[in-house]
This record gives sequence, structure tokens and C-alpha cells, in this order.
Amino acid sequence: MRSGWRGTLGGLLVLVFLFATWLAYLAWSRGEKRAAVEQLAPAERRIAFQSSLESFKRLCVERRDPALEAYCRDQAEVIEVFPECDAACREILAKSRPPPTR
Repeated sequence: MRSGWRGTLGGLLVLVFLFATWLAYLAWSRGEKRAAVEQLAPAERRIAFQSSLESFKRLCVERRDPALEAYCRDQAEVIEVFPECDAACREILAKSRPPPTR
């Protein structure tokens, strides 16, 4: 019985480690995106933001094509790091997310 317990604990530790690694990657990639956005000149950043948000609206809010789900999720993550993304912007991003299920 003791070895079964150790195996279960080992599996749980591996899962916890993988989850922590995944969270660290998400934080790192978000930091990378934020750093890239912050390096843009204000005028360039504004143009990139407006262009990205308009494209997002057309492809991810108005069309809502399931084939573009991963693309839209990635674009939303990028758009969110722009300082220009205010409450109205976040509302647009939220429209592309699938409704919660129970």
C-alpha cells in the first residue's frame, strides 16, 4: 500500500509542477508582450492598437468563426497589454469570448 501512496503523491507533485510551470510561462509571455508594446513610440503604439482592435472587431466579434478561436484569443491577449485598452476596449474583447457553461 505504501508504494501506491507514493506513486499518487509523486503524480500529484508532477501535476502541481506542470501547472506552476504553465503559470510561469503565461506570466513570462505576457511580460514579453507588454515589453514589446512599451518599446513602441507613442504614435506607433496608438496606430498598432487601433489597427489591432479594428481587425479584432471584424474577425473575432462580428464573424465569430470557430476556426479563428485560437487566433482571437492570442490577439485579445496582445490588445489587453496596450495602455490604450480601457474599459470599452475590454468590453469588446469580452464579446469574443465564448459564454460560460455550467
